[in-house]
Amino acid sequence: MTATHIIPTASMRQRLLTIAAYVGSARDLAEVARGLASAVVELLPSCRAYCIFYDPQSRTLWSEDDPGREWDGARGVIGHAARHGWALSLDVASEHPAFDHTVDDPDQIGAQRMIVQPISVDGDDVHALLVAIRPKQLPAFDAGEHASCALLARYVAPMLEHVASRAESEVDDQDMHRSPFREEAASEHRLGGTMGQLIRVTPLWLVPAGWSVAVFLFVGLVIFAFAEVDHYSKGIGIVRAGDRVSLVCRESGTLEEVLVGPGDPVVAGQVLARLDSRDLRAEHDRLDAEFHAQLRNRMRDPSDERAGQGVLTLRGQLEVAESRVRQREVQAPHAGFVADVRVRPGQPCGPGDTVLTMSRPAEQMELVALLPGDDRPQLGPGSMIRFELPGYRHDYQWFRVTEVDDAVIGPTEAARLLGPDIADLVPPEGARVVVRAAIPRETFVADGTSYAYHDGMYGDAEVRLRREPLLQLLLPGSGGR
Repeated sequence: MTATHIIPTASMRQRLLTIAAYVGSARDLAEVARGLASAVVELLPSCRAYCIFYDPQSRTLWSEDDPGREWDGARGVIGHAARHGWALSLDVASEHPAFDHTVDDPDQIGAQRMIVQPISVDGDDVHALLVAIRPKQLPAFDAGEHASCALLARYVAPMLEHVASRAESEVDDQDMHRSPFREEAASEHRLGGTMGQLIRVTPLWLVPAGWSVAVFLFVGLVIFAFAEVDHYSKGIGIVRAGDRVSLVCRESGTLEEVLVGPGDPVVAGQVLARLDSRDLRAEHDRLDAEFHAQLRNRMRDPSDERAGQGVLTLRGQLEVAESRVRQREVQAPHAGFVADVRVRPGQPCGPGDTVLTMSRPAEQMELVALLPGDDRPQLGPGSMIRFELPGYRHDYQWFRVTEVDDAVIGPTEAARLLGPDIADLVPPEGARVVVRAAIPRETFVADGTSYAYHDGMYGDAEVRLRREPLLQLLLPGSGGR
C-alpha cells in the first residue's frame, strides 16, 4: 500500500495539513527537522524518529540536530534510499547489504526495525529523508504505518521547498543590503574618531625597482652600441680515415664467404671476400686437369703435333678460367688493415656495391666539412673549425683547417666525393665547398670520458668568418663593412 493508493480520512488529512503548515512557517531547517521528527513519532507510536537532509549535487547527507555531522551519500541504508529515491521498510536494518552502523545506528543500539522515507516534489531529487526506528522486540512496521509516513512526506514536500527558497531569498537580501565598509570602520566613523594618515598605495619597493629598470636599460644600450657578433660558416662535418679505400664487387652474384673481419691486417693481393664461383672453379679444375694430361702426352712424344696444339689451346682456356675466378674475388690492393665489413655471406651483391673498406697502417683521420659555397672567399687554411657530435652536445672539438678546395661543387659531386657509404649525409640543395682539417688524436673527451673516433661519424661544423658590430647588424645602413 503506497501513498498514492491510500485515501486519508478527514481527521488524518487535518493532522497532515497542520504539520505541513508548521513546516511552512518554520524559521530554519533545524526547526523543520524537530517538527517532522515529532510528527513521525505521533503517527508511528513506540518509535524514535529524526529528519536527515540531502544535497543531490554534492551527494552529502547531514543532520541539523547534530551540527557538523555530515557524511557521504554513498554510505548506509539512508544514503542508499537518498540516491535512488526509494522508501525502505526493514524488519532488521542491520541485515541490509548497505547497512553502516556509523550512519544508520550512530547510538549503537543494535538490531532494530527501520523505515526510511524520502521527501521529494513530484518524484524529483530527494532533499530530505524521514527515518523511524523501532526496537526489534516490538512489532514490525505494518503497511498502514508505512503508508502514513509516505503521506506525511507527500504533504510536507512543497512546504520544505518553500522553506529552502525563503532561506535563499533572505541570504540574497542580506548580501544586497550589506555595507561595502568593514563594520569596524563604520563604527569608528560613527564615534567620530580622529583623522588618521592617508593610506600609502604605492609599495615601498616601487622606487628601487624603477631605478633598477633604468640601470638595466642603460646597460642594454651600451651593449647594443659596442657589442660585436661573430658570423660563422656552418655545415656538416664527417670524420674520415686519411687513406681509406672502399672495395666493391666487379660482378653480380651471391657472396659466398668473407675471409676477414674488422681490424684484421692484410697484405697486397690477399683475397678478402669471394662471390659464389663454384661452377667457375669446377670449370677451372677440369681445364687444369686436361691441360696437365695433354702436357704429359706432349712430354712423352715431343713430335706429337696434335698434343702440342692441345696444350696451347688448353693453356689459353685455363688462363681465361683463372681470370673469371679472380673477377669473383675481392682482393686487397695494398697492405693495411680492414676498417669495416659491409656485407655478410649469402647476401646478393651487384657491380659497384661496397663489400668492405680498408686503410693503410698508421693512418691519420681527418675532418671533411661541407660548408656553404658562398663562404669560399672567406675560408682559408689556418682557421679553426669547431666540431660538435650529435650525441655529445656542447662538447666541442677544435681542429685547424689544413686545406680548402678551390672549386665550389654541387650536391651530386659532393656525394660522389664522399663515397656511396655516406653519400646520404650530403645536403640535397645548395652549392658546397670542401674543407679539410687534421684530427691530431684518435680519441676525444666528453663528460670526462675518452671516446674513439670512427670513420663516418658526423656532426655540426662551424668556421668563424668575421666579426660585426651588433648595431650594424640590426641597422644595416649604419656603417660599412
